[in-house]
Amino acid sequence: MPHHTESVTVTELARNLATIIDRVRVSAVRVSITRGSQTVANLTPVAQSGMTLGGLLDLLQSSALSVEEQEEYARDVGSVQESAGIPPSPWE
Repeated sequence: MPHHTESVTVTELARNLATIIDRVRVSAVRVSITRGSQTVANLTPVAQSGMTLGGLLDLLQSSALSVEEQEEYARDVGSVQESAGIPPSPWE
């Protein structure tokens, strides 16, 4: 999954290090650090195992699942909800 890239100067990084690191961590944004007109380093989010719910939704929407596969997936999700005691969504 591609990450959005921003650019900051070394001076801006020095003044706002904690804020910029939090943005990389929380928003999964990639930050290019520049000195003058040259990129000298990149801050990138640590690769996480698993997937966010948004990533799962993107994957499911981009996949060409057959009707049978969609029904099987729906049954699997229902089974997980039942076994975990998760109540049905009021929005469905």
